[in-house]
Amino acid sequence: MLVCLRMSRAQDSVPDLGLVSLNAAVVALADEILRLPASSAADTAAALLWGAAVELPRGFLERVGTGARLPLPALLPAHDPLAVLLPERLRLSAGWRDQELAAKGARAAARVRYRELQAAFVASAREPVGEPASALVRYTYATEGRHWPWADVATRVLDRVVDVNRAALRLLARVARGASPVKVGVPRELLLARHVDLPDAALDAAADALPPVAVPDFVRLARALGASDGHAREDESVARYRSLFAEILGLEARVEIPA
Repeated sequence: MLVCLRMSRAQDSVPDLGLVSLNAAVVALADEILRLPASSAADTAAALLWGAAVELPRGFLERVGTGARLPLPALLPAHDPLAVLLPERLRLSAGWRDQELAAKGARAAARVRYRELQAAFVASAREPVGEPASALVRYTYATEGRHWPWADVATRVLDRVVDVNRAALRLLARVARGASPVKVGVPRELLLARHVDLPDAALDAAADALPPVAVPDFVRLARALGASDGHAREDESVARYRSLFAEILGLEARVEIPA
């Protein structure tokens, strides 16, 4: 179940610091997905992170790989979250206060994520694919003036997921101890201070190991992209063939410079 977070009306004048941190992390994650080379890669990333129930809107997909970026200065002062919380993914308990138990809980959560990803990989492997796709981790694509190995791309995306998790968990902790006016529509038993107001080390371990506990509001972000003044780069495929054309010319041409 997706649960929206919202600010109380009495606090509309000043955004909550925890909310600002969450929104900044959400924008950074969405921007990382926009950096992927194709909409198919973005769709795959979303399915792996949030499941088939989350579909990226066309307005967002059309800007993937074009160099478009979200207008952070316009989005950051928002008085409501740019994401919705996934309370069923909050697997915290009072036991996480103990450092050893927190480490065990994080390892268990990471193993669950690995098994889910392994199942997705096995399912996709049943589909016929060309030989290069069997080792995509070794392949690169060009964007932003450099070549990115897919392993680096995955690291960047997942690091942004961890940032969103950490910001969401810290916001929940602030709400649980009465330090934040943000209204979170999660079951009361999940918002107990002893469950979510945990030591920093435990929250960091949870942020690393848990699946994404919030999903960006991609519909709203797509609207922000439409209103952005940012100029999209030329399509990556065009840039690639031009670079290859120039390289072939450089290899084949025998230009004599007159004395």
